[in-house]
Amino acid sequence: MYVDKLYKNSWDGPLLSCISQEDIPKILTEVQQGWYGCHIGGRSLAVKITRIGYFRPSLVQDATNFEKK
Repeated sequence: MYVDKLYKNSWDGPLLSCISQEDIPKILTEVQQGWYGCHIGGRSLAVKITRIGYFRPSLVQDATNFEKK
């Protein structure tokens, strides 16, 4: 925890910002439809979100469920 925000060490460099359940839909939509990439599948979407600096233990599951909608 750093300045009231939870982070996780990544295996390849910078700290990953832990995201809450409320922020998941916004981040998934922004990454999938924004300039970060085209419409991609659940696992690839989760990897992209991790690469831009976010973490959530259930991220792959959340991204897969989001993609099915």
